Amino acid sequence: MRFRLDILKDNLGGWSVTAATVDNAAAPVPIKDPISGKPWTRQLRRREIAGVVYPQPLPQVANTLAADAPHRLLCTSADPKPILDLHGSIVEGRLKPGDMERFGRYLFDTLLGDVLWEELLKLASNKVEPIELDLSIHHEDLVLNKLPWEMMHGKDEFLAKIPKVAIVRQVAGAGAPANEPLASPPRVLFVVGTTLNDEEIRPGAEYLRMLQALQRAGNQLSLTTKLIQRASAEKLEAAVIQFRPDVVHFICHGWYDKEGRGYLDMVDPKDPSSPATVYAGTLRNILETKEALPLPSIVVLSACYTASIDLAQVGQVATPLAAELVEGGIPMVVGMSGRVLDQACRLFTRRFYEALLDRGDVALATAEGRLAALRGGNTDPETSVDWTLPTLFVSGHEDWKGLELEPRPEAKIWYNAAANYMTPAYPAFCDRLDLIETFDGLMAAKDHQRVLLVNHPAGLQAVGISVGLTDKEAKKNGKLGRSWLLKELACKSARDGHVPCLVDPKDLIGKNPKDLEDLVKCFYRAANKTKDAYNLNGPVLDNFRRLAEMPSDQKIPDDMPQDIHDAAFRESPNSAPVLAAAFRLDLDALLEQVHALRPEPVREQTKLVLLIDDVHRMDAGVVEALL
Repeated sequence: MRFRLDILKDNLGGWSVTAATVDNAAAPVPIKDPISGKPWTRQLRRREIAGVVYPQPLPQVANTLAADAPHRLLCTSADPKPILDLHGSIVEGRLKPGDMERFGRYLFDTLLGDVLWEELLKLASNKVEPIELDLSIHHEDLVLNKLPWEMMHGKDEFLAKIPKVAIVRQVAGAGAPANEPLASPPRVLFVVGTTLNDEEIRPGAEYLRMLQALQRAGNQLSLTTKLIQRASAEKLEAAVIQFRPDVVHFICHGWYDKEGRGYLDMVDPKDPSSPATVYAGTLRNILETKEALPLPSIVVLSACYTASIDLAQVGQVATPLAAELVEGGIPMVVGMSGRVLDQACRLFTRRFYEALLDRGDVALATAEGRLAALRGGNTDPETSVDWTLPTLFVSGHEDWKGLELEPRPEAKIWYNAAANYMTPAYPAFCDRLDLIETFDGLMAAKDHQRVLLVNHPAGLQAVGISVGLTDKEAKKNGKLGRSWLLKELACKSARDGHVPCLVDPKDLIGKNPKDLEDLVKCFYRAANKTKDAYNLNGPVLDNFRRLAEMPSDQKIPDDMPQDIHDAAFRESPNSAPVLAAAFRLDLDALLEQVHALRPEPVREQTKLVLLIDDVHRMDAGVVEALL
């Protein structure tokens, strides 16, 4: 059951709070005070010290608290310094026993109180129905936006510990109206402001690996992903134009300025070693791009602290930025104002993506994510602040009804094909993400490669991956994951809507190719596996196979394509140049069969990806013919 609390500034510098039921009604239905029978309302007073402001309940409410209530001073003191000191200790992680409960109860009795909460529980059939509590706050209200309302603690427990209770931030009177349905599986662009080898960001490798694990849980839990690191504004815009993401997930350093405005650090293209500060307005324009594309449906902000806590601006880093992005037209923003290392943030986000993928209720998933963080992570809510950091912001537009998922029927073919290349759940290789980013660039259009692949301004047609160890040395040091990586790239290319043709001699012919005949067998069997993966009915490598089987002194048949005749000048039918021409034509024909399965406009973006394993183990003559 959905309830909304509208929190607006009043003429006295404080705030007024009203409550309404917003479930299945043409208009919100005010919730009545069970004592007076009138619509429930509450006034909050403003407490300020040296520019630092906190809300408090009015005296007639605060004075009803028990004399020994641990949070009474926070609710009654005319000096907000006790609130500021406790809030600063929580943000810095300097927790003493009872601190979390004390601050949580201050938040609860300031905003809700026992009377309203009991009425909400009663309306929701005493917790039988899920409770979604929408806090409607204006995006410019930095005082309220930076407070951890997800930490609210009733008289018995944290609200987050109650199953099926979700707290959602609704940006009052702003944001996007009802959007087009979100295509499923969603396209997720991961944007890393520096590199994943940065000591502050390095846990992002594990973080991304956790999300990749979702893809192994079943086809219904599949994401289409793209990764960019060392992201500048230009690089991000090029990735958005090329990839058209539904979700943009930032893993960046973040902070806020002296006015309390949140920002992310990205890369300065003129000086890649220096950060470039990006505020919400600029970020929104980048995501819209110069082509005026529709904004992504969801933005996720994993923003790390990058400096010591400034007590004049103490609070959650990502929340003001998240609220501004929603106000700018992005329907849903998840702000996570903690280090990406925090297990609670990882568990929360995993459940968030699961909700998108299995058509679950996203608001309810936030509640389940917190419970996962508290239970699965063995987190004591009294000694850890991590579980309070993720916050869900949604549009406050009057026409906003939430996101709807619309499955793409053609995607099933691609995800079934990807299952043929699924790898075991090995631990994350931090250094492999650079290769995945390069592979993503290889799949991009040439005009975008210049920006996405700074080291390859002329474009990229092929990628070779090597290691600095011989096989003998590698055997002593354990497996290097070369074949694993190639299969991972094959699986990823299929999920991304491309067609992999994986040539793995060990799997296809059981040995390392020693001559051209072995290589031909590998190509032919690999192409047939691709054909089976996509349920294609046409011929596979027809020209290539015919030439390979012909005697070297036989004339090339007249019905073969002109390109093959041109390549055969003074060459035998099964020489390397002729076979290469035939192979290229046959791969094009294979791709055309696949294009017929793809809808416009993605049809022409589909590429055929040839991946060849263990080239160094092939005979030198075979490699020469291959090249």
